[in-house]
Amino acid sequence: MICAYVQDSALGEDDASLACQYQSIQLFTRENNLTVDVWHRGIDTEETLVRLHAGDTLLVCRFSSLGVSLKKVWRSLSVCWNKNIKIIVIQNKNIFEKNSEMHQLLEAMELVVKIETDIRSQSVRRRLQQRRREGKVLGRPFGSRNRKTKLSGREEEITSLLAQKVSKSAIAKRLGVNRMTLYGHLRRMEEQKAA
Repeated sequence: MICAYVQDSALGEDDASLACQYQSIQLFTRENNLTVDVWHRGIDTEETLVRLHAGDTLLVCRFSSLGVSLKKVWRSLSVCWNKNIKIIVIQNKNIFEKNSEMHQLLEAMELVVKIETDIRSQSVRRRLQQRRREGKVLGRPFGSRNRKTKLSGREEEITSLLAQKVSKSAIAKRLGVNRMTLYGHLRRMEEQKAA
């Protein structure tokens, strides 16, 4: 199966850019006597790659279509390597298949991603240390609590469900929180009543 992937921008790709991607893929398939079986469009190739199987081919216009960051591009290539999916990048006429060259590329990209992550982490640490040296207090003061929680403003609903004899586990599930989150909220509600 040949799948053509058209990338939307997270910021909203304009129609001209999307049309250009479609046209590039159609021109490439005509010139190379290929037929696109499925078209996918999205911000990230992750959803598309889940649907592909060994022996399938993914057509993209540009290398950056594989992800919005270097790490995501590396992940996309890794998924294709593991699933034995062939990638054709039209802009550079690159073909990535499961071979030693792609394996070397993945190893190099993994190293670059680790270096980039380390640099970013060190930069954040330096900025935090600088702020501490400047006397700024970072984070929430010790022993303080958030004023607003996941269940803030839902006290009436919780009270109503308890009055209907709905179990606390069922209430937590209905509200989309963990049981312990509900128990903590109920304890705070009791503390407020007592005060």
